[in-house]
Amino acid sequence: MPCAAVKHRSALLVTGRSLLLGPVALFIVSVAAQEPSDWEALPFDDECLVQASGETECGVSALQRRRLLVKLHGPALGASGDEEDSDQASYSSDTLALDDDPAASSTRELNRSLVYKPCDGPWCKTIEPFNKLFDTDNPALMQSALNMYSEWATDREGIKVAVTKNHYYEMYHPNVHRKLEEYLPQGFFGWKFDHDKYALVKGPTDNMVVLARKGTMMFNLGWWKRQMFWNAVIKTLPPPATFHDDNIDTFDDCQLCTAKMLYTLRKGGLKGLDEEWKITDLVLEKLDRIA
Repeated sequence: MPCAAVKHRSALLVTGRSLLLGPVALFIVSVAAQEPSDWEALPFDDECLVQASGETECGVSALQRRRLLVKLHGPALGASGDEEDSDQASYSSDTLALDDDPAASSTRELNRSLVYKPCDGPWCKTIEPFNKLFDTDNPALMQSALNMYSEWATDREGIKVAVTKNHYYEMYHPNVHRKLEEYLPQGFFGWKFDHDKYALVKGPTDNMVVLARKGTMMFNLGWWKRQMFWNAVIKTLPPPATFHDDNIDTFDDCQLCTAKMLYTLRKGGLKGLDEEWKITDLVLEKLDRIA
């Protein structure tokens, strides 16, 4: 082949490869150019990122970008996927649905012998209408349930989904509609809980109670998305705390796992200002695999 033809062919190959790699290269360069301050203190959910316009981008694409930021800028999120200490500490704002001493078997035995029955107590006026909306699997109605019947110390708190005995994903309460609208139709995860039976886990006292509902949970992320999810947004409880009755050590998919939904309710909300009971913490625990 003449030298000119070889050079021409090489130029075409290089040009073609550049066209193929161009978007990827531009994406990596644009992400690498960002400082950690662009993403460390996001006021939204862990898998949501603030765009230049000020709007938020949520979902798998934002998870991909966030994971790349972690790789490029170091372990600000923790090599194991943990959030900054300030985020982990924020969970202690109303941490009543935890085992502070998992070595004590009495707590786990208590949880495994919980008695589920129809709701009975002044908090039922909160929890029953909340569940009526939350159990619809309609993201807009689920957001309405949180807006009307729950109270949080900050916007960086919300539904905790326990994926192991001491690891969890937190869906910040202002973003529940946006994220469930994307995730539920794709079948990444889901849950079903009994509609009308509850068990007392802690209390009741004059102004606090922790209740549980039992049900099932499903995760269908696949290995790749599950690893990305773990590295980008999963948080770790401060030791030695674990979630109640949860003995799962690894985060795996399951088509049908037993599950428990734990509610912390306080009379008058966080500040105890009135007689109305408010949900101040909400935990969904993935427990043993059924299928």
